[in-house]
Amino acid sequence: MAKHSGILLTGATGMLGGYLLRDILLAGRKVVVLARATRKKAASERIAAIVAYWSAREGCSLTLPTVLAGDLRERMAGLSPVDIAFIGNSCGVALHAAASLSFREDAFGEPWRTNLEGTGQLLEVCQRAGVANWHQVSTAFVCGRAQGRVYPDEVSCPGPDRNVYEESKAQIVGVIL
Repeated sequence: MAKHSGILLTGATGMLGGYLLRDILLAGRKVVVLARATRKKAASERIAAIVAYWSAREGCSLTLPTVLAGDLRERMAGLSPVDIAFIGNSCGVALHAAASLSFREDAFGEPWRTNLEGTGQLLEVCQRAGVANWHQVSTAFVCGRAQGRVYPDEVSCPGPDRNVYEESKAQIVGVIL
């Protein structure tokens, strides 16, 4: 693969992100996954389990992606300068599908820390790495009570928002534009 042909993917441990990971791997694309460790599993173990699931389900052996352990809630997503340089040398595209799905604000600042501040941290990582091709994945909930067709470039969606998840996701638009 050519330099910068890879995709930086967040959210691969979630439902939608897992499907995105599968599709990217089936297409034979190089992928670098940013994932959090849990108390019980390392980030690489979490991603290996997802790849094993899709390999069995698809009846083929999918290649394990490069996994960078990080956390969107940390400064520079918890990545080292070496990790950021690796992203810059490997990826030309960022596909950001990670999110906190909390519908109520908690004592730790979720969903704001992940959805708004974390997106800002990842944007800064991509800027430093030179990854300019950004794709933000979200849900239809970002437009509150809007009805009918709502286009991606419509940044002023009618409110009021129904919960803090929707509010946090809608505010990302101002961060990424």
